[in-house]
Amino acid sequence: DTTYPTLIGVPTDATVECDAVPLAAMVTATDNCAENLIPQLEENLVAQECGYLLFRTWRVSDNCGNETVATQIITVIDTTDPLFTSIPEDATINCGDEIPVIPAITGLDNCDVDVAVDYSENIENLECGYIIHRMWTITDDCGNSNSTSQNIYVLDELAPIVFEVPADITIECDQEIPAPSDDVFATDNCDEAVIVEVNDQTIPQDCGYQIV
Repeated sequence: DTTYPTLIGVPTDATVECDAVPLAAMVTATDNCAENLIPQLEENLVAQECGYLLFRTWRVSDNCGNETVATQIITVIDTTDPLFTSIPEDATINCGDEIPVIPAITGLDNCDVDVAVDYSENIENLECGYIIHRMWTITDDCGNSNSTSQNIYVLDELAPIVFEVPADITIECDQEIPAPSDDVFATDNCDEAVIVEVNDQTIPQDCGYQIV
């Protein structure tokens, strides 16, 4: 018996993502003399810069020492970007409202258990208000990354509130017209120093006139 056994079902080499490594194939063997030969499988890993090589080697020998060896090389890579577990929504608030807290955002990756999450923010001034730009970037060990953002629009949409405006009065035409009150003031949800201006408008009446 000088004939080597034949391995049946040895898979071809493959390149897969790290979460898609196939199970070892069910390899069988036949021989011209021996029966019921069972191939033995060995697996070895060789680390790469980003991923690894998986060597699957099947060996089978007959009773006369004729040995057949076959190897499948699986190249395991990581080219998939990580994903966010949640994506924050944009928001619009008035400038006197409390700024929403920064949400705790995490990421998931098909290969790495712990994915680094970097946070940054900047402020863009508007004509009346500003925008808080929040950005998160997640990166896995192989440099695959993903980004998401949230915009907080801080606007001034509320009018100032005026206090101590005198009540309407009616006087005779020979009475002295009172000067505008110096006690009138205003507050605002955004501006600390609100300027109060007074303007007079005279409206003729049938008998007399009205000062607004």
